Amino acid sequence: MQGSLDLGYMWVSRSPINDLVLFCYQSGCSAECMNNHLKEFTGKLQTDGYNAYEQLGERNTIILFGCWAHARQYFDKAKDTEPKIANHVLRKIQLLYEVEAHCRDGDIMGDERKLIRQQKSKPISEEIKTYLD
Repeated sequence: MQGSLDLGYMWVSRSPINDLVLFCYQSGCSAECMNNHLKEFTGKLQTDGYNAYEQLGERNTIILFGCWAHARQYFDKAKDTEPKIANHVLRKIQLLYEVEAHCRDGDIMGDERKLIRQQKSKPISEEIKTYLD
């Protein structure tokens, strides 16, 4: 039997603290769909920079932040035009990855991971910001 296909998108969210994954089917990938998906959400939301998330950042109950993997792509692309800057920042991002690998390999979670990030990752992130400013 032949049928029609329904084009849609599966929005996937993960709570690393609770180790939960939520799959939510939406008919599109617009900001409206994102708002429907996360209408009750409050807290910090890490995104890939897709512009549909920007409206969520306008809520006073959500703090948006990006991921280094997506930011890293821009510096990787800039190696041809700005090699000194790009390579410097890429080295610093690698240090951030090493902190995360240490936590992951040591099964370090929760408050202990937060403390390690504050002690090791925060100064690296601040250095990147100062360098780029």
